[in-house]
Amino acid sequence: MPSEVDLDGALKAIARIQETYHLPPSYITAGLREMPMEESQLGIQDTYTIGRDSYHQEKYYNTKIWMEEAFRQMNGSSYKDGVKLSDILDHLSWVEFKLGNVQQAVNYTVEWLRLEPDHIRARTNLIYMTRENERLLGDSSSKVEKPDAAKKEKKLKPHQRKRYDYKNFDWPTEKKNYRRLCRDEEILTYEEKQDDNKLKCSYFNKDPLLRIKPARMERVWEKPPIYIFRDFASKKEIEDLKAISGPQLSRATVHNPTTGKIEFANYRISEFSWLYDTDGEAVAKVNARLGAVTQLDVSTAEGLQVQNYGMAGQYDPHFDFSREHELKLIKGLGDGNRIATALLYMNKVEAGGATVFPYVGARLTPSEGDVVFWHNLMRSGDGDFRTRHAGCPIISGTKWVANKWFHEAGQEFKRPCGLSPYE
Repeated sequence: MPSEVDLDGALKAIARIQETYHLPPSYITAGLREMPMEESQLGIQDTYTIGRDSYHQEKYYNTKIWMEEAFRQMNGSSYKDGVKLSDILDHLSWVEFKLGNVQQAVNYTVEWLRLEPDHIRARTNLIYMTRENERLLGDSSSKVEKPDAAKKEKKLKPHQRKRYDYKNFDWPTEKKNYRRLCRDEEILTYEEKQDDNKLKCSYFNKDPLLRIKPARMERVWEKPPIYIFRDFASKKEIEDLKAISGPQLSRATVHNPTTGKIEFANYRISEFSWLYDTDGEAVAKVNARLGAVTQLDVSTAEGLQVQNYGMAGQYDPHFDFSREHELKLIKGLGDGNRIATALLYMNKVEAGGATVFPYVGARLTPSEGDVVFWHNLMRSGDGDFRTRHAGCPIISGTKWVANKWFHEAGQEFKRPCGLSPYE
Protein backbone atom coordinates (compact mmCIF):
# COMPACT_ATOMS: atom_id res chain seq x y z
CA MET A 1 0.00 0.00 0.00
CA PRO A 2 1.21 3.55 -0.74
CA SER A 3 2.64 5.37 2.28
CA GLU A 4 2.22 8.99 3.39
CA VAL A 5 5.57 9.71 1.74
CA ASP A 6 4.26 8.28 -1.55
CA LEU A 7 1.11 10.41 -1.31
CA ASP A 8 3.12 13.54 -0.55
CA GLY A 9 5.41 12.84 -3.51
CA ALA A 10 2.44 12.32 -5.85
CA LEU A 11 0.80 15.57 -4.70
CA LYS A 12 3.98 17.55 -5.28
CA ALA A 13 4.51 15.89 -8.67
CA ILE A 14 1.06 16.90 -9.90
CA ALA A 15 1.53 20.43 -8.56
CA ARG A 16 4.95 20.66 -10.27
CA ILE A 17 3.50 19.71 -13.66
CA GLN A 18 0.54 22.07 -13.25
CA GLU A 19 2.65 25.03 -12.10
CA THR A 20 5.32 24.62 -14.77
CA TYR A 21 3.10 24.06 -17.79
CA HIS A 22 0.07 26.12 -16.65
CA LEU A 23 -2.20 23.14 -17.24
CA PRO A 24 -5.77 23.73 -16.00
CA PRO A 25 -6.79 21.27 -13.26
CA SER A 26 -9.63 20.03 -15.49
CA TYR A 27 -7.02 18.83 -18.00
CA ILE A 28 -5.25 16.85 -15.28
CA THR A 29 -8.39 15.46 -13.62
CA ALA A 30 -9.68 14.24 -17.00
CA GLY A 31 -6.46 12.28 -17.51
CA LEU A 32 -3.06 13.38 -18.79
CA ARG A 33 -2.59 12.82 -22.49
CA GLU A 34 -1.14 9.56 -23.73
CA MET A 35 -2.09 7.78 -20.50
CA PRO A 36 -4.87 5.20 -20.05
CA MET A 37 -7.90 7.08 -18.73
CA GLU A 38 -8.65 4.58 -15.96
CA GLU A 39 -5.11 5.05 -14.61
CA SER A 40 -4.95 8.83 -14.71
CA GLN A 41 -8.41 10.24 -13.98
CA LEU A 42 -8.72 12.08 -10.67
CA GLY A 43 -11.89 12.01 -8.57
CA ILE A 44 -13.28 14.58 -6.18
CA GLN A 45 -11.20 13.30 -3.24
CA ASP A 46 -7.99 13.57 -5.28
CA THR A 47 -8.81 17.08 -6.46
CA TYR A 48 -9.75 18.25 -2.97
CA THR A 49 -6.59 16.71 -1.48
CA ILE A 50 -4.37 18.49 -4.04
CA GLY A 51 -6.12 21.76 -3.20
CA ARG A 52 -5.61 21.22 0.53
CA ASP A 53 -1.93 20.41 0.03
CA SER A 54 -1.49 23.67 -1.89
CA TYR A 55 -3.32 25.48 0.90
CA HIS A 56 -0.96 24.10 3.56
CA GLN A 57 1.98 25.31 1.46
CA GLU A 58 0.32 28.76 1.26
CA LYS A 59 0.09 28.54 -2.53
CA TYR A 60 -3.22 30.36 -2.58
CA TYR A 61 -3.69 30.70 -6.34
CA ASN A 62 -3.11 26.96 -6.80
CA THR A 63 -5.54 26.28 -3.94
CA LYS A 64 -8.12 28.45 -5.67
CA ILE A 65 -7.99 26.70 -9.05
CA TRP A 66 -7.99 23.19 -7.53
CA MET A 67 -10.86 23.99 -5.18
CA GLU A 68 -12.78 25.52 -8.11
CA GLU A 69 -12.29 22.24 -9.95
CA ALA A 70 -13.48 20.33 -6.88
CA PHE A 71 -16.54 22.62 -6.75
CA ARG A 72 -17.23 21.78 -10.41
CA GLN A 73 -16.86 18.05 -9.74
CA MET A 74 -19.42 18.25 -6.91
CA ASN A 75 -21.98 18.99 -9.63
CA GLY A 76 -24.44 20.61 -7.21
CA SER A 77 -24.15 17.95 -4.49
CA SER A 78 -23.51 18.97 -0.90
CA TYR A 79 -21.63 15.71 -0.19
CA LYS A 80 -19.81 13.41 -2.58
CA ASP A 81 -17.29 10.59 -2.08
CA GLY A 82 -16.31 11.78 1.39
CA VAL A 83 -15.98 15.46 0.49
CA LYS A 84 -18.32 18.15 1.80
CA LEU A 85 -19.22 21.16 -0.34
CA SER A 86 -18.98 23.31 2.79
CA ASP A 87 -15.29 22.39 3.17
CA ILE A 88 -14.62 23.43 -0.42
CA LEU A 89 -16.42 26.74 0.12
CA ASP A 90 -14.47 27.25 3.35
CA HIS A 91 -11.17 27.03 1.48
CA LEU A 92 -12.38 29.07 -1.48
CA SER A 93 -13.61 31.91 0.70
CA TRP A 94 -10.33 32.17 2.58
CA VAL A 95 -7.99 31.96 -0.42
CA GLU A 96 -10.06 34.57 -2.30
CA PHE A 97 -9.68 36.81 0.73
CA LYS A 98 -5.90 36.18 0.82
CA LEU A 99 -5.70 36.95 -2.89
CA GLY A 100 -7.46 40.29 -2.34
CA ASN A 101 -10.79 39.27 -3.91
CA VAL A 102 -12.78 40.25 -0.83
CA GLN A 103 -16.20 40.46 -2.49
CA GLN A 104 -15.80 36.97 -3.93
CA ALA A 105 -14.69 35.77 -0.47
CA VAL A 106 -17.91 37.23 0.99
CA ASN A 107 -19.97 35.48 -1.69
CA TYR A 108 -18.41 32.09 -0.95
CA THR A 109 -18.88 32.58 2.80
CA VAL A 110 -22.59 33.35 2.27
CA GLU A 111 -22.92 30.11 0.27
CA TRP A 112 -21.11 28.26 3.05
CA LEU A 113 -23.51 29.62 5.69
CA ARG A 114 -26.51 28.45 3.66
CA LEU A 115 -25.22 24.92 4.14
CA GLU A 116 -24.05 25.38 7.74
CA PRO A 117 -25.94 28.39 9.22
CA ASP A 118 -24.64 27.76 12.75
CA HIS A 119 -20.96 27.51 11.86
CA ILE A 120 -19.26 29.98 14.22
CA ARG A 121 -16.10 30.57 12.15
CA ALA A 122 -18.12 31.11 8.98
CA ARG A 123 -20.28 33.72 10.75
CA THR A 124 -17.24 35.44 12.24
CA ASN A 125 -15.46 35.44 8.87
CA LEU A 126 -18.49 36.95 7.16
CA ILE A 127 -18.61 39.87 9.61
CA TYR A 128 -14.89 40.53 9.25
CA MET A 129 -14.84 40.15 5.45
CA THR A 130 -17.92 42.37 5.00
CA ARG A 131 -16.33 45.15 7.04
CA GLU A 132 -13.08 44.80 5.13
CA ASN A 133 -14.95 44.94 1.82
CA GLU A 134 -16.78 48.11 2.87
CA ARG A 135 -13.49 49.68 3.95
CA LEU A 136 -11.86 48.86 0.63
CA LEU A 137 -14.82 50.25 -1.31
CA GLY A 138 -14.63 53.46 0.72
CA ASP A 139 -10.88 53.77 0.18
CA SER A 140 -11.17 53.21 -3.56
CA SER A 141 -13.76 55.96 -3.97
CA SER A 142 -11.55 58.51 -2.18
CA LYS A 143 -8.28 57.59 -3.91
CA VAL A 144 -6.95 59.82 -6.66
CA GLU A 145 -5.17 57.74 -9.23
CA LYS A 146 -1.77 59.10 -10.20
CA PRO A 147 -1.16 59.53 -13.92
CA ASP A 148 0.76 56.68 -15.54
CA ALA A 149 3.69 58.96 -16.33
CA ALA A 150 4.25 59.52 -12.63
CA LYS A 151 4.53 55.80 -11.89
CA LYS A 152 8.07 54.51 -11.66
CA GLU A 153 8.78 51.54 -13.82
CA LYS A 154 10.63 48.77 -12.02
CA LYS A 155 13.94 48.12 -13.68
CA LEU A 156 14.92 44.54 -14.34
CA LYS A 157 18.26 43.46 -12.94
CA PRO A 158 20.58 41.98 -15.56
CA HIS A 159 21.07 38.24 -15.14
CA GLN A 160 24.48 38.43 -16.70
CA ARG A 161 27.25 40.94 -16.94
CA LYS A 162 30.47 40.84 -18.92
CA ARG A 163 31.88 38.12 -16.66
CA TYR A 164 28.54 36.50 -15.79
CA ASP A 165 28.94 37.05 -12.03
CA TYR A 166 26.82 34.59 -10.04
CA LYS A 167 25.98 37.35 -7.56
CA ASN A 168 23.73 38.93 -10.19
CA PHE A 169 21.57 35.84 -10.51
CA ASP A 170 17.99 36.29 -9.42
CA TRP A 171 16.18 33.02 -8.57
CA PRO A 172 12.56 34.31 -8.89
CA THR A 173 13.31 35.64 -12.37
CA GLU A 174 15.30 32.54 -13.29
CA LYS A 175 12.43 30.32 -12.15
CA LYS A 176 9.98 32.24 -14.37
CA ASN A 177 12.32 32.02 -17.35
CA TYR A 178 12.96 28.32 -16.71
CA ARG A 179 9.23 27.57 -16.69
CA ARG A 180 8.56 29.76 -19.72
CA LEU A 181 11.19 27.88 -21.69
CA CYS A 182 9.68 24.58 -20.57
CA ARG A 183 6.39 25.83 -22.08
CA ASP A 184 8.27 26.78 -25.27
CA GLU A 185 7.70 30.51 -24.71
CA GLU A 186 10.19 33.25 -25.56
CA ILE A 187 12.02 34.98 -22.72
CA LEU A 188 13.89 38.26 -22.30
CA THR A 189 17.65 37.67 -22.08
CA TYR A 190 20.59 39.98 -21.64
CA GLU A 191 22.67 38.40 -24.36
CA GLU A 192 22.97 39.95 -27.80
CA LYS A 193 20.70 38.25 -30.30
CA GLN A 194 22.59 35.34 -31.79
CA ASP A 195 23.58 35.24 -35.43
CA ASP A 196 21.64 32.34 -36.94
CA ASN A 197 24.07 32.31 -39.89
CA LYS A 198 26.65 30.80 -37.53
CA LEU A 199 24.37 27.86 -36.73
CA LYS A 200 25.49 25.26 -39.26
CA CYS A 201 25.53 21.51 -39.81
CA SER A 202 28.63 19.61 -40.86
CA TYR A 203 30.29 16.21 -40.86
CA PHE A 204 33.00 15.88 -38.23
CA ASN A 205 35.85 13.38 -38.78
CA LYS A 206 38.89 14.76 -36.92
CA ASP A 207 39.53 11.45 -35.17
CA PRO A 208 40.49 8.01 -36.53
CA LEU A 209 37.29 6.56 -35.04
CA LEU A 210 35.27 8.91 -37.27
CA ARG A 211 37.06 8.50 -40.60
CA ILE A 212 34.75 5.80 -41.98
CA LYS A 213 31.59 7.14 -40.34
CA PRO A 214 31.88 10.88 -39.62
CA ALA A 215 29.74 12.39 -36.86
CA ARG A 216 26.78 14.54 -37.91
CA MET A 217 27.43 17.77 -35.97
CA GLU A 218 24.94 20.63 -35.67
CA ARG A 219 25.66 23.89 -33.89
CA VAL A 220 22.34 24.82 -32.26
CA TRP A 221 23.42 27.82 -30.17
CA GLU A 222 26.02 30.52 -30.71
CA LYS A 223 26.76 31.99 -27.26
CA PRO A 224 27.66 29.77 -25.52
CA PRO A 225 28.45 27.28 -28.29
CA ILE A 226 26.12 24.28 -27.96
CA TYR A 227 26.31 21.35 -30.37
CA ILE A 228 24.18 18.30 -31.10
CA PHE A 229 25.74 15.17 -32.58
CA ARG A 230 22.85 13.51 -34.38
CA ASP A 231 22.32 9.72 -34.26
CA PHE A 232 25.38 9.35 -32.05
CA ALA A 233 24.34 6.05 -30.44
CA SER A 234 22.51 3.11 -32.01
CA LYS A 235 19.27 1.70 -30.63
CA LYS A 236 21.07 -1.49 -29.57
CA GLU A 237 23.74 0.48 -27.67
CA ILE A 238 21.03 2.44 -25.86
CA GLU A 239 19.12 -0.70 -24.92
CA ASP A 240 22.35 -2.26 -23.63
CA LEU A 241 23.06 0.81 -21.49
CA LYS A 242 19.56 0.64 -20.03
CA ALA A 243 19.86 -3.08 -19.32
CA ILE A 244 23.22 -2.67 -17.57
CA SER A 245 22.19 0.38 -15.52
CA GLY A 246 18.64 -0.75 -14.64
CA PRO A 247 19.46 -2.99 -11.66
CA GLN A 248 21.83 -0.35 -10.22
CA LEU A 249 19.48 2.65 -10.31
CA SER A 250 19.12 4.62 -7.08
CA ARG A 251 17.75 8.04 -6.20
CA ALA A 252 19.92 10.88 -7.51
CA THR A 253 21.76 13.14 -5.07
CA VAL A 254 23.34 16.60 -5.22
CA HIS A 255 26.25 18.37 -3.56
CA ASN A 256 24.95 20.95 -1.09
CA PRO A 257 27.21 24.01 -1.68
CA THR A 258 26.53 25.29 1.84
CA THR A 259 27.16 22.17 3.92
CA GLY A 260 29.43 20.31 1.49
CA LYS A 261 27.36 17.15 2.00
CA ILE A 262 25.86 14.82 -0.59
CA GLU A 263 22.10 14.72 -0.09
CA PHE A 264 18.70 14.25 -1.71
CA ALA A 265 16.98 17.38 -3.04
CA ASN A 266 13.45 18.14 -4.25
CA TYR A 267 14.86 20.07 -7.20
CA ARG A 268 16.46 16.90 -8.64
CA ILE A 269 13.92 14.12 -9.10
CA SER A 270 15.48 11.13 -10.86
CA GLU A 271 17.31 7.82 -10.42
CA PHE A 272 20.87 7.22 -11.57
CA SER A 273 23.72 4.74 -11.81
CA TRP A 274 27.39 4.98 -12.82
CA LEU A 275 28.72 2.88 -15.70
CA TYR A 276 32.35 2.20 -16.61
CA ASP A 277 34.12 0.56 -19.56
CA THR A 278 34.40 -2.70 -17.62
CA ASP A 279 30.59 -2.89 -17.29
CA GLY A 280 30.05 -3.81 -20.92
CA GLU A 281 31.05 -3.35 -24.55
CA ALA A 282 28.34 -0.73 -25.16
CA VAL A 283 29.72 1.48 -22.35
CA ALA A 284 33.28 1.27 -23.70
CA LYS A 285 32.15 2.06 -27.25
CA VAL A 286 30.05 5.07 -26.20
CA ASN A 287 32.85 6.45 -24.00
CA ALA A 288 35.45 6.11 -26.77
CA ARG A 289 33.16 7.76 -29.32
CA LEU A 290 32.43 10.63 -26.91
CA GLY A 291 36.16 11.28 -26.69
CA ALA A 292 36.36 11.27 -30.48
CA VAL A 293 33.55 13.74 -31.17
CA THR A 294 34.45 16.12 -28.31
CA GLN A 295 38.22 15.95 -28.99
CA LEU A 296 38.77 15.70 -25.23
CA ASP A 297 40.75 13.20 -23.15
CA VAL A 298 38.23 10.68 -21.83
CA SER A 299 40.71 8.98 -19.48
CA THR A 300 40.29 11.74 -16.86
CA ALA A 301 36.53 12.00 -17.29
CA GLU A 302 33.93 10.65 -14.87
CA GLY A 303 32.06 7.45 -15.55
CA LEU A 304 28.94 7.48 -17.67
CA GLN A 305 26.06 8.51 -15.41
CA VAL A 306 22.76 7.04 -16.64
CA GLN A 307 19.66 8.80 -15.33
CA ASN A 308 15.98 7.90 -15.46
CA TYR A 309 13.32 10.54 -14.86
CA GLY A 310 9.78 9.35 -14.17
CA MET A 311 6.57 11.36 -14.27
CA ALA A 312 7.20 14.95 -13.05
CA GLY A 313 10.93 14.15 -12.80
CA GLN A 314 13.05 17.25 -13.23
CA TYR A 315 16.33 18.96 -12.43
CA ASP A 316 16.11 22.66 -11.53
CA PRO A 317 18.62 25.15 -13.03
CA HIS A 318 22.19 24.26 -12.02
CA PHE A 319 25.81 24.39 -13.12
CA ASP A 320 27.78 21.29 -14.03
CA PHE A 321 31.03 23.00 -13.04
CA SER A 322 31.96 23.91 -9.47
CA ARG A 323 32.63 27.45 -8.35
CA GLU A 324 35.83 28.23 -6.42
CA HIS A 325 34.33 27.55 -3.00
CA GLU A 326 32.86 24.23 -4.22
CA LEU A 327 35.89 22.69 -5.95
CA LYS A 328 36.71 20.44 -3.00
CA LEU A 329 33.28 18.80 -3.42
CA ILE A 330 34.22 17.19 -6.76
CA LYS A 331 37.79 16.24 -5.82
CA GLY A 332 36.93 12.55 -5.71
CA LEU A 333 35.24 12.65 -9.13
CA GLY A 334 38.22 13.71 -11.23
CA ASP A 335 41.22 16.01 -11.57
CA GLY A 336 40.23 19.66 -11.87
CA ASN A 337 36.87 21.17 -12.63
CA ARG A 338 34.30 19.83 -15.08
CA ILE A 339 35.45 21.40 -18.32
CA ALA A 340 32.64 20.05 -20.53
CA THR A 341 29.38 18.11 -20.57
CA ALA A 342 28.11 15.56 -23.08
CA LEU A 343 24.47 14.52 -22.65
CA LEU A 344 23.18 11.43 -24.47
CA TYR A 345 19.40 11.22 -24.98
CA MET A 346 18.31 7.60 -24.74
CA ASN A 347 14.58 7.78 -25.58
CA LYS A 348 11.86 9.99 -27.01
CA VAL A 349 9.96 11.66 -24.17
CA GLU A 350 6.18 11.56 -24.72
CA ALA A 351 5.54 15.03 -23.26
CA GLY A 352 7.72 17.52 -21.37
CA GLY A 353 11.36 16.92 -20.44
CA ALA A 354 13.09 19.58 -22.56
CA THR A 355 16.62 20.73 -21.66
CA VAL A 356 16.69 24.52 -21.22
CA PHE A 357 19.29 27.23 -20.56
CA PRO A 358 17.41 30.01 -18.71
CA TYR A 359 20.03 32.76 -19.05
CA VAL A 360 20.40 32.58 -22.81
CA GLY A 361 16.96 31.32 -23.83
CA ALA A 362 18.01 28.00 -25.38
CA ARG A 363 15.53 25.12 -25.44
CA LEU A 364 16.55 21.69 -26.72
CA THR A 365 14.43 18.62 -27.47
CA PRO A 366 16.89 16.19 -29.08
CA SER A 367 15.90 12.85 -30.56
CA GLU A 368 16.76 9.39 -29.27
CA GLY A 369 20.44 8.67 -29.84
CA ASP A 370 21.52 12.34 -30.03
CA VAL A 371 24.27 13.85 -27.88
CA VAL A 372 24.25 17.49 -26.75
CA PHE A 373 27.67 18.97 -25.99
CA TRP A 374 28.95 22.22 -24.46
CA HIS A 375 31.98 23.53 -22.57
CA ASN A 376 31.30 24.48 -18.95
CA LEU A 377 34.50 26.50 -18.59
CA MET A 378 36.00 29.36 -20.55
CA ARG A 379 39.44 28.67 -22.02
CA SER A 380 40.84 30.61 -19.05
CA GLY A 381 39.40 28.00 -16.67
CA ASP A 382 36.72 30.34 -15.33
CA GLY A 383 33.18 28.98 -15.21
CA ASP A 384 30.89 29.98 -18.07
CA PHE A 385 27.75 30.98 -16.19
CA ARG A 386 25.73 31.03 -19.42
CA THR A 387 25.76 27.22 -19.32
CA ARG A 388 23.39 27.09 -16.33
CA HIS A 389 20.74 24.61 -17.47
CA ALA A 390 17.78 22.55 -16.31
CA GLY A 391 15.68 19.50 -17.15
CA CYS A 392 11.96 20.32 -17.43
CA PRO A 393 9.40 18.14 -15.62
CA ILE A 394 8.10 15.08 -17.45
CA ILE A 395 4.38 15.35 -18.23
CA SER A 396 3.95 11.87 -19.65
CA GLY A 397 6.21 8.85 -20.04
CA THR A 398 9.83 8.64 -18.86
CA LYS A 399 13.16 10.18 -19.82
CA TRP A 400 16.46 8.33 -20.10
CA VAL A 401 19.71 10.29 -20.44
CA ALA A 402 23.42 9.63 -19.86
CA ASN A 403 25.87 12.32 -18.72
CA LYS A 404 29.59 12.36 -19.42
CA TRP A 405 31.53 15.01 -17.51
CA PHE A 406 35.07 15.77 -18.74
CA HIS A 407 37.62 17.23 -16.31
CA GLU A 408 40.39 19.77 -16.86
CA ALA A 409 43.29 17.36 -16.39
CA GLY A 410 44.57 16.04 -19.70
CA GLN A 411 42.93 18.79 -21.75
CA GLU A 412 45.85 21.27 -21.59
CA PHE A 413 46.77 20.78 -25.26
CA LYS A 414 43.33 19.71 -26.47
CA ARG A 415 41.68 22.96 -25.29
CA PRO A 416 44.47 25.43 -24.49
CA CYS A 417 43.99 28.90 -23.01
CA GLY A 418 43.02 31.68 -25.43
CA LEU A 419 44.18 35.29 -25.73
CA SER A 420 41.09 36.66 -23.99
CA PRO A 421 39.64 35.67 -20.58
CA TYR A 422 36.17 35.70 -22.17
CA GLU A 423 36.86 32.98 -24.78
